[in-house]
Amino acid sequence: MIEEKAELLSELLGNKYPGVWIESPFYCDYGENISIGKNTFLNTNCMFLDDNRI
Repeated sequence: MIEEKAELLSELLGNKYPGVWIESPFYCDYGENISIGKNTFLNTNCMFLDDNRI
C-alpha cells in the first residue's frame, strides 16, 4: 500500500525527493507544478494552489 501511494505521488508531482511523507487528505490543483524536498512532512488537509511552480 505504501509503495502504491509513493508511485502515485511520483506520477502526480513534478518532483518528489526521498523521505517525503504526506498525511491524507492532500489537495492540489495540478500537481506537476509541485516540487517537494528531501525528508519533508506535510500534515493532514494540506492544500497547494499550484497554478505556478511551488
